[in-house]
Amino acid sequence: MMMYKGRTPEENSRKDGAQVAFIVVCLLVAVLTFWLDYSKSGMIASKAGKTLKMNSPKKGEILKNKMTIIQGVAGTDFVILEKNSEQVVKAPVAPDGKFSMEIATDRLVGQFNLVARDEDGLAIETLESVTFDPSKEILGSKIADPVTPPPTNSPKPVIKPLAITYPKEGGSLRVGLNQVEGTGVPGTTIALRLDSFVVSRPKVDIDGRWIAIFDLDRASDSRSLAASTAVPLRRTPPIKVSVDP
Repeated sequence: MMMYKGRTPEENSRKDGAQVAFIVVCLLVAVLTFWLDYSKSGMIASKAGKTLKMNSPKKGEILKNKMTIIQGVAGTDFVILEKNSEQVVKAPVAPDGKFSMEIATDRLVGQFNLVARDEDGLAIETLESVTFDPSKEILGSKIADPVTPPPTNSPKPVIKPLAITYPKEGGSLRVGLNQVEGTGVPGTTIALRLDSFVVSRPKVDIDGRWIAIFDLDRASDSRSLAASTAVPLRRTPPIKVSVDP
């Protein structure tokens, strides 16, 4: 034990203990720093020299299962499955250079790239060999053809331009019940206007025709008749008609 002039033995003992504790802490920090650096260098060394390789499935194999696990090795921080530079699945690369990614392939079609990237996102290697074709589903060892729906004999809708076919320009309506006819897109609703008032809202049938029936209570020399739809947004040019007594 070191003796300090002007201090009691107890003070000298506490001083020596503090110095020993400080030295121990410094040694621990040094050992921990060395261990972290060594571990990091070992992890980097374990990845170094590894090139992107897909172990499963085999290169060029067309994947048909709904769930697929891609496994392999790479010398980067992570591996990305992408198409047209858009990320689909991203998987980290383990310290030993191995990676594994699970993919739902039922919505993936065509050829995809397996890209090895570093922590900055820069592409290091690209493996163009992952192809998905969900048109046939593997059931055990048997490949089942996709189910084709039976043909239907339902008539196809006839799409016609929006127009008023009766009455014609300069025609006439009458006081009481009236009938106006026209064409349009099947399934759409027509708003038939007399001047600025909607007098009927008929629906276009599958043949592309509609008929509006409405009542008028007074005669007029000149009225304006037009038809319109909201979806798609269409409007016919107004035609001039008269309302006879």
